[in-house]
Amino acid sequence: MVAGTWDNVWADVAAETSPLTAQLLDAYRDARTRPDRPALEPETLPQAVGIEAGQQPVFREAISGGLDPGEFTYFWIDAGSMSSSGSHSQLELPRGGNLFFGYQHTDYGSDHVTIGYPLLTLRDLRWTDRPLTWHGNNRMERINLPTPAQGGFDY
Repeated sequence: MVAGTWDNVWADVAAETSPLTAQLLDAYRDARTRPDRPALEPETLPQAVGIEAGQQPVFREAISGGLDPGEFTYFWIDAGSMSSSGSHSQLELPRGGNLFFGYQHTDYGSDHVTIGYPLLTLRDLRWTDRPLTWHGNNRMERINLPTPAQGGFDY
């Protein structure tokens, strides 16, 4: 590559590329398919329950305080200000948070692990493609909430 012009830089970058065709795009989509997830059954969404600050324990206390996640049908998240990602859509949960989504994850090693794809709802909106993961590097569980580009919100 000859330094000094953007044309040379661009030519070097594009040298080993191929034009995007419908066939190439289909092959890419086939290679990137996600694991099958169960189809959702239609259901009536619950009404929101108003809880004043301080009425209930915070998440970490609830998990370590003997609260049984299996006793609950829904898990409400008041996320407040999230800032662990550029879009502010990553909600970090303490170890064991997955229990509230119906999972039984206990492999808290150093690897990044997808625990599952819980059903997220807000009023009449639903998402089943947002991963709940374990991040061994920061020792936290994390759920990526839907961003505006995914039909979600600006957190």
